[in-house]
Amino acid sequence: MRNQRTLEQSRQALTRRQALRAGAGAVVALSSFAFPRASLGQDKMTKELVISTWSGFFSDAVRQSLVEPFQKEFGVQVRVGVTGNAAELMTRIRAGAMGGGGDVIDLFWNEYPTAYTAIRQGWVEPLRVENIPNYASVLPSLNKAQRPVPWDPAPGVNAAPAQMVSRGIAYDPRRINRKLDSLAELWNPDLGRRIAIFNNTSWMVGNGAFRTGQDPNAIADIERVWNALREQRKVVGRYFNNLVEGQELFKNETAWIAPLNGGRVLDLRSQGIPLEYYKPKEGWMLNADVLQIGKGSPNRFTAEKFIDFYYRSDIVTRASELMNFPIASRNVQATDKIKSLPDFDPGGELAGARFYDPTYWDTNTSAWTEKVREIIAS
Repeated sequence: MRNQRTLEQSRQALTRRQALRAGAGAVVALSSFAFPRASLGQDKMTKELVISTWSGFFSDAVRQSLVEPFQKEFGVQVRVGVTGNAAELMTRIRAGAMGGGGDVIDLFWNEYPTAYTAIRQGWVEPLRVENIPNYASVLPSLNKAQRPVPWDPAPGVNAAPAQMVSRGIAYDPRRINRKLDSLAELWNPDLGRRIAIFNNTSWMVGNGAFRTGQDPNAIADIERVWNALREQRKVVGRYFNNLVEGQELFKNETAWIAPLNGGRVLDLRSQGIPLEYYKPKEGWMLNADVLQIGKGSPNRFTAEKFIDFYYRSDIVTRASELMNFPIASRNVQATDKIKSLPDFDPGGELAGARFYDPTYWDTNTSAWTEKVREIIAS
């Protein structure tokens, strides 16, 4: 496909752009938010930790594989909050960092495009990797200590890679009795308005770019994307706000096909819904969730030790199995369950994966979101 770049090529391009924009980005961050809440800089374990993770089965997996054993081993009370989407999360962490009436979240899961924004705006604490010795186990392709990574524009390490999540398409073979492999199915009028679409800007515009033969990180003609999404609007039965809602649409058979990720599909299969899952031949994006520590965290050291605990071989293997996503650590053991995960990559090089360019998307997402909302409401 024309303009398609490999992960390594994308990383090299990002590094050049980030170097050119680093000074300007710092000025923007300081001028927009002049007084971020200062770090309290604890250097010892505390008795409490406040975390935020994704809703639905994923938060249950976090509690079972991470929170409960961490509490038992270290005597720390972990309070778990959940969020349905990255936009909601960003509102919360900005308020906490700026002292705008919100509580500081000590540690949270974040999508890497919005993780970039949080780092650029100064809403997170740098990770003191000397307190996270197991950070050395992070896959080389995602390890900032070994090479540049697209989501981290600031000095040092500001995010710890978590699970690897492809953005693919799920469908119900009981309703669609043929093998699917194309993005075109999300525009297929023959599916009788049983198409459901996640109303997330990066998912919709990214798929619109692939659909029109364009590079999602360098869209030459955005009007073609808008026209494609307008055409899709004519056949969509439902838009959904978060992935838990998307799962519910499959459960009640409102949706026969929708953008989803492999872990959510496996969760639905465990409930007796035999979905198929594929990565479109036109192109697909990989979202690597990351762990970040909120600016001014009163439990910063404890949060760093939670990350270190997360990467421990027994813990990270169990977490990968329960989350239905492989975590980006060489400490993950290749159990039969993990080998069966849609995003398992035994070599750890993530061949074929495309990352969003966070600089490009951070620049355009606000305006694009307004356009997406306009199309959905039309």
